Amino acid sequence: MRVMILGADAPIVPRVLKYVADGDMPNLKSLIEAGVFAENCLVPFPTITPPNWATIVTGAWPGTHSVTCFHMHKPDMPLNEVYPAFDSNDVQAEFLWEAAARAGKRSIVLNYPTSWPPRGGDWLLQVAGAGLAPNEWRLHPKRKHMWDIASDLCASQLFATEEYPLGTVVEGREPQGWAQLPEAVTVEYELPLAFRAALDEPAPTTWWGLAICDSEGPRLAIFAGKQDAEPICVLQPGEWSAKNLREFECSQGPRPGVFKFKLLELSPDGKTLKLFLSPICALEGYHKPETLAEELAGLEPMPLSCFGVDEFNLGWIDEATFMEMLWEGHQWLADAADYLLGSKPWDLFVMHLHSPDWMYHSIATSLDPVTGTDAEARARSERLEREFHRAWDAMLGKILRHAAEDVLVAVVSDHGAKAGGQHVPVNRVLQEAGLLAMEDTPQGPRVVWEQTRAFAQRSSYVYVNLAGRDPDGIVSPEEYETVRDAIITALLSYRDPKLGVCPFSMVVRREDARPLGIYGQNIGDVVFAVRPEFDGQHGDHLPTAAWGIGDLRALFVLKGPGVRKGYRMERTAWITDLVPTICHLAEWPIPQQAEGAILYQALENPDGKTDELKRLRRNYENLRRAYAAETSLTHSYHDVVAEALGEES
Repeated sequence: MRVMILGADAPIVPRVLKYVADGDMPNLKSLIEAGVFAENCLVPFPTITPPNWATIVTGAWPGTHSVTCFHMHKPDMPLNEVYPAFDSNDVQAEFLWEAAARAGKRSIVLNYPTSWPPRGGDWLLQVAGAGLAPNEWRLHPKRKHMWDIASDLCASQLFATEEYPLGTVVEGREPQGWAQLPEAVTVEYELPLAFRAALDEPAPTTWWGLAICDSEGPRLAIFAGKQDAEPICVLQPGEWSAKNLREFECSQGPRPGVFKFKLLELSPDGKTLKLFLSPICALEGYHKPETLAEELAGLEPMPLSCFGVDEFNLGWIDEATFMEMLWEGHQWLADAADYLLGSKPWDLFVMHLHSPDWMYHSIATSLDPVTGTDAEARARSERLEREFHRAWDAMLGKILRHAAEDVLVAVVSDHGAKAGGQHVPVNRVLQEAGLLAMEDTPQGPRVVWEQTRAFAQRSSYVYVNLAGRDPDGIVSPEEYETVRDAIITALLSYRDPKLGVCPFSMVVRREDARPLGIYGQNIGDVVFAVRPEFDGQHGDHLPTAAWGIGDLRALFVLKGPGVRKGYRMERTAWITDLVPTICHLAEWPIPQQAEGAILYQALENPDGKTDELKRLRRNYENLRRAYAAETSLTHSYHDVVAEALGEES
């Protein structure tokens, strides 16, 4: 048996079922109809990306595998310091592909969070995993704060004669210094590359644009230098360039990158410009083995880092351009999977898609009738929601061509999503309770650690500033319980000024959070969750949270040999249960720290392995009896030669 795990981050299960019913997701529909759909699949808390994807492929709870939020904090670190939880070395549990390797099974892992650097030896092929998309790096040496994300080679850029957030303002001027100036050129534009969020340090680079205005309409010719005879591309308004490949000089030497331009606007006189440069996407540096880079370099789409979501949120690109980038990002993952599955030996294929999460962070609040008051914005958000479900399903279709009848297929998510609500200012609550001290400085607010007894960090944790554990600790061990009581009282006593209710659905001591799967040294001294009408799309909400059209439950579909067909499973399932169920069906070694259960209700014959064992034991007993009968016959046969030698026959 071979196995596919096809992950999607933060889909809202009722919305998925809507688009399945509407006919926008025929491939997922066929999986659901031919397999098992879990109606009540829950995820660990906090409901957030890195710990839950680690749980899916280890079968272990976050307290066991040690990744306990989107960022990591360890006891020797100052309480206000964390780092992104995307380092596979922090996962203190065996991945499914490591366990499979023990049985000689070959695995392909594509774009799976918190799996880089690769673990799995020679039995593993891997592409990406240090972020949420290819060319995105959450762990990198240039990081200055917790949300710094590096793009390899760099993020996108907007050149415009008007100001846009983070855009590059350019000004048209009379062309000068050109070796060969095309006819009908009216304006030149200097296009300095900003190399925004670059992982490396590319050498300063300036390209040039020439506005051509004649009877054919305005066009922009883009050149790498004024002495070049041929342009990189020539574009009409609304037109994308072809994919371009160039080398960029970086600190470690030249590196190839691919990119596209789209000319969004150019006035007839050439004096008003809006030009979009896609991310410059690295073609190597995130592959194991590195030879895969050259093999995948020929794919037609580009390995985009965020599928256009950031650019759309910044107002750089319109809805149509966003949808084009959205499809391209899905297509690259589909084509990469198609190539790897079609050309490499494999027993296990695991991949992750992040677009639902990016989309709902962008549109959920305007989409949900509970929070979205603008009818036009809500209609646009639903168009975008439908489009990414269609793109996701098209990606599934291309991958599922490699899923023969003997392949076990799982479609799973790490959590759901909802609209954003009222913000809960946890540290301000602690400050008002006299547990946290702040002061204003020229650089901004600063925690006064020598007067601070408690500090909230990451999604769901409050730490006691404990002497002997925390670098700036002032609370003695004797005061520990008193301070924890004060934290719990402060949070439960707080009332949101707008809604007039306590925003917390749970505030417990760290040891009381163990039933949620979080424990150990990498969680806070007090753990809290908020009600679904508060805070963002997911994270500090319980896995059962639902509000408006939002739902935090996970998507869980299983189809293949030994799995029931067309079955809606009502029992509570957990994403910890996926790995044990797969290993049971495929007869693979189970990861050493796996803690989930086998979903017997999802199986065609829950007693199948027991029946097989009984049959084998019966066959063995029949064979043993037959052998005993044959070797204990009542008559003797004497060998003449043996007797002559004085030996018994």
